[in-house]
Amino acid sequence: MQLFFTLFIPLGSYAQYASSSKTPKKAGDLIESTSYNDHKRGAPRMLQYLPSGEEFVCVNGKNRYTRALYGGHTAWRLETGDRPIFATYVKNDCRNIRFRLHLPDGTVTPLEETDWCEARYNPGTRTYALKDKAWGENCSLKVSVLASLTEEMAVWELSGELPAGCELEVLNSPIRRKKLSRSGDMGADPPGCFEPAEDGTVLQTLKCRFPADGHLYVGISGNELKEMRDGGVQYLALQKACRELAGRIRITTPDPYFNTLGGALAVAADGIWGEEGVWLHGAVGWRMPLSGWRAAYVGDVLGWHDRARTHFDNYAASQVTEVPNTISHPAQDSALALARSAKIWGTPQYSNGYICRNPRRNNQMHHYDMNLCYIDELLWHFNWTGDLEYARRMWPLLTLHLAWENATSTRTTTACTMPTPAFGQAMRCIITVAPLRTALPITIAAINWLH
Repeated sequence: MQLFFTLFIPLGSYAQYASSSKTPKKAGDLIESTSYNDHKRGAPRMLQYLPSGEEFVCVNGKNRYTRALYGGHTAWRLETGDRPIFATYVKNDCRNIRFRLHLPDGTVTPLEETDWCEARYNPGTRTYALKDKAWGENCSLKVSVLASLTEEMAVWELSGELPAGCELEVLNSPIRRKKLSRSGDMGADPPGCFEPAEDGTVLQTLKCRFPADGHLYVGISGNELKEMRDGGVQYLALQKACRELAGRIRITTPDPYFNTLGGALAVAADGIWGEEGVWLHGAVGWRMPLSGWRAAYVGDVLGWHDRARTHFDNYAASQVTEVPNTISHPAQDSALALARSAKIWGTPQYSNGYICRNPRRNNQMHHYDMNLCYIDELLWHFNWTGDLEYARRMWPLLTLHLAWENATSTRTTTACTMPTPAFGQAMRCIITVAPLRTALPITIAAINWLH
């Protein structure tokens, strides 16, 4: 199993909108070359998040919009942070959501500004325990929020011991940054981009009184807030689904820091499954398809073999089959110092066997060579599931890939000898007639040897 670690770091001033790069921008410069955290490289950093069972915990933290809750398999998400202030990501219509508690004596407390706040991330769920001296010594408020795993919506549950007659006000505002460069990704888009608009615009105000049982539910769907009278039932259903997802991986070790990772990995893995029916590079940054993103390994690890096959089938339909290799080596782009292939159909790279960047579309070039990664993920799927029938069905794709490998590598530049037609015939014989336990390991080992 591969373990991925997320490092949370402070984002600094919310007003920082200038690029940290002092080099003037030139035509062709891309956002991936920009970082708003360059000035922090090598600087001492404080440990801000501590483990508590499977949860990440911080007290009186300052980071905002750094922990997304993913809703369904679209780009929609609810941004959360160390304080209970939120933002929805909807392309070209992102919203900031903030809560204010009105006491009977007229005191107003923005919930992101309380004297004390303990924030917890239990994979897929954000929970806040709040106290403020203005409420009284024995008063407290708990705020929890979940995003639906199937819809673009979220539900907040608020409960606690508060003075009688309190009212909750929820403000729905446009975010400060009208145009996001890379979906609000940390480091690529400036800190504070999800803060409310500086002109004070509020698009919706929702006011609610705490019911007799002390539990208040607020939902957001279609960027519209509403009080949910029967929200407890829906909240429990979302909570159950979230716990089942997070429970697909559990890590138990003597090290409490490792024990938080299982559920976080499962939730992140679900977040990178795209509505296109393929695995994406990331749930926030680089939320886009490409045939060989390493995300495709996670399907088999988590038992989502159906998703894995859907991904492989959708990209099998993107393999070029009717463009013969008519242009020989060298076919590199001189304008890019020969670092990339010239984007011309018929070159060794952009010809039969090449797998294009988007699913179910085999007429689109891209500068990445993702064939190797895609094929390795497919072979791993064969080895994991032992599905010989599926291996036979995908065999034409493999043989065309091997021919493409041969075409894109020359004997003068390749360290190993590429397969001959006889090799391909032998491989087909192995996978057709050999016993399952013998065929797949031999096939996989042989093809990996080529790589």
